[in-house]
Amino acid sequence: MTLRTDLLYWLQSANPEELLVVTLGSLLLVLFLWCAVVWILAHFNRHAAIAIAPPLMRAALVAGLIAGAGSTAHAKESPLDSLNGLALPERPFVANVSHGASASNSNPPPRTQRLPTSGTPSGVHTVVAGDNLWNIAASRLPHEASAQRIAHAVTAWHESNRDVIGTNPDLIKPGQQLKEPQL
Repeated sequence: MTLRTDLLYWLQSANPEELLVVTLGSLLLVLFLWCAVVWILAHFNRHAAIAIAPPLMRAALVAGLIAGAGSTAHAKESPLDSLNGLALPERPFVANVSHGASASNSNPPPRTQRLPTSGTPSGVHTVVAGDNLWNIAASRLPHEASAQRIAHAVTAWHESNRDVIGTNPDLIKPGQQLKEPQL
C-alpha cells in the first residue's frame, strides 16, 4: 500500500478525538517551525526580519478579525425566544384542618394533600412535574421506611411500569400513568 492509501484508510477509521489530536499536533508543529524561521532570520539577518515582521503582523491581524467576524453572526429568532415565562409546576393543595379537640392549639400545622385527578383509578399515580420514582415510592410507604426499603420499592415501581417509563427509571415525564406495584 502507498502512503496515500494508508493515510486515507486511517482517516476513515479514526475517531474524532484522534483526528483532533493529529490536527492540533500538526498546527503546533507549523507554529514551532514558523517561530524557528523567525528566530533564525532575526538572529542572522536583522534587516530581513524587520522587513518581514510588519506584513506578517498585518496578515495575522486581518486573519483574526475575519475569524472573529464570522463568530458573531446573529441567530434567527425562534418562537421560543418570545416566551415570557414558564408555567408553574403543579403544586400540592395545602389546607388548614382544625380539630375540635385541639382547641388549645390555635395554629395547627398545615396538611398537604394532592388534589384528586378526575378519571384516575386508585392504585395509579399520574406523574406531575417534579416527581421522581424515589418520592413516588416513598409516599406509598410508611413514613419510617428505610432507604433500603424505598430503593426496593423504586425497583418494583420501575419493573411494573417498564412499558410506560422505558429502560431509564430516572426519566419519567408528566402525564404518565404509573400502576402501583404489589410490594
